[in-house]
Amino acid sequence: KVMTVIRPALPEDVAFLAKVVAVAASLVTMEELQENVSDERLKVMEELCASDWSLYSWQRAITAVDQESGRSVGCIISYDGAIYEKARALTFSYAEKRLGKNFGTTDTETRPGEYYLDSMAILPEFRGEKLGQRLMNAAMEVAARQGHKKVTLIADKHAPRLRAYYSQLGFKEVEEISFFDHPYIRMVKDII
Repeated sequence: KVMTVIRPALPEDVAFLAKVVAVAASLVTMEELQENVSDERLKVMEELCASDWSLYSWQRAITAVDQESGRSVGCIISYDGAIYEKARALTFSYAEKRLGKNFGTTDTETRPGEYYLDSMAILPEFRGEKLGQRLMNAAMEVAARQGHKKVTLIADKHAPRLRAYYSQLGFKEVEEISFFDHPYIRMVKDII
């Protein structure tokens, strides 16, 4: 059985977090990552994850670490919805300038008064160990400690199994939004 520890991210987790965010934002594919691709897209993500002002700062992340190897095998980035608009503007404009690319339309993913579960990923060989649920629970504990009553996330509209999984965890579908010109469903869970 795999033994993992869930802990707040550290500066040394930046490279791993950058890969997670790059895949979540469809900047790179999991296949490219497994081929150890190293290019400008990952460099920009690392810069964003190393910063304290971006949505994807390591300071907003929780990681799952394999106790045997000591390496990060999963993570979740989450934060107070009140920081979203300002941090989103800084994050996306930085990435667009650095990559010379317009990412397209992005509706509001979260709002003040909500705690947002932004990006999460588990390495394929560590899936099936309930790490995603453990990471989400850890993020929701942070939300509760900060006094939040609602947790939100978005799920790909074309991923019915993922949406069903989140529904089983108590999330309710509330609206369709566009993220980088792709349809997503915004989901909310009360945590009082």
